[in-house]
Amino acid sequence: MKCATHGHAKTERPVTVLWAILLIVLLILRAPGLVWDVLNIDESDFYMYGRLLAAGGHSYVSFVEKKPPLVYGFFALLIGAGFEDLRWIRAWTALWVFIGSVVAYRTAQAAGLGLRPAWAATFVYAGFSSN
Repeated sequence: MKCATHGHAKTERPVTVLWAILLIVLLILRAPGLVWDVLNIDESDFYMYGRLLAAGGHSYVSFVEKKPPLVYGFFALLIGAGFEDLRWIRAWTALWVFIGSVVAYRTAQAAGLGLRPAWAATFVYAGFSSN
């Protein structure tokens, strides 16, 4: 594809650089939880409820919590697959946030909002989805 203004071939380099920056930002935001055993009360609850579900328990019967049950299902899926260490779960969550950021970007693009709003949506989603 050629640039309409200058006639030269368009490059994907700026987009690739921004995706790399997003990955670096996600790793920096999540580094403490991946390196050190940081206590996060909600995450501990999700982990315990996920373990109960993975062991055959039932939402709102084996435990009661006000959050939607699919949150625990994500933890149960990972624990059932053998990822019992919270660091592994945090790493998978970082990947999930990255995928969600891609979806935010593509949604903004599909809505015709342009490149800058799409990247703003991407980084805002990633920032608000990281703790």
